[in-house]
Amino acid sequence: MKPAAIVHSLRYALFLALVSRVFTIQAVECGPLTNTDKIGQLQQFVDEGNSALLRGRRLLAEEVGQLLKGAPRTEAALVEIERINREQELLESAGASELGVWLSSAGTLAAIRDAMQDKRDRFVVEMYLSLQLVMVKQHAEIQLNSVNRSLAKMSRPGLAIDVAKVRDSVNAVLAEFRNCESPKLPPKAQRGSKQPR
Repeated sequence: MKPAAIVHSLRYALFLALVSRVFTIQAVECGPLTNTDKIGQLQQFVDEGNSALLRGRRLLAEEVGQLLKGAPRTEAALVEIERINREQELLESAGASELGVWLSSAGTLAAIRDAMQDKRDRFVVEMYLSLQLVMVKQHAEIQLNSVNRSLAKMSRPGLAIDVAKVRDSVNAVLAEFRNCESPKLPPKAQRGSKQPR
């Protein structure tokens, strides 16, 4: 093979290696890497979205109350009440309060990890945190499907904006933890040996 062809082949092989490196998503244990402040920011984002949905549900409940107190219960009024009830159900389905609880637990574990001095203790907490963050990711994936279904059926633009806020917060959680994987014990730990200090 001519030197020019060899150089060309090497360049092509290097190009393929770089491309595969760029496009390969590496799964990682997130427990040792995740920043405590980042978890707190994500939890606040999710909680703000949930608060907006709760306000929307209260407003809808007040609207139903006004309809029930007002004019005689005509067929049109009953149809409107049924429509409002469906909107309330959609808001409830879009709520990500459970995801907020999982993030809160992860934040607590991260704070404990940060306070650990002993490497063995820190290793154990990091494992639990990695597992917790995998659960956060899984709940976020489920929640995103639910939020998208609700958003597609919302008829009120103001409420749709609130649901979109929840969707954005769930997407932010997924973007942060999408590559998290469950912790894998090293062989010594699997046999019950202690981790080195």
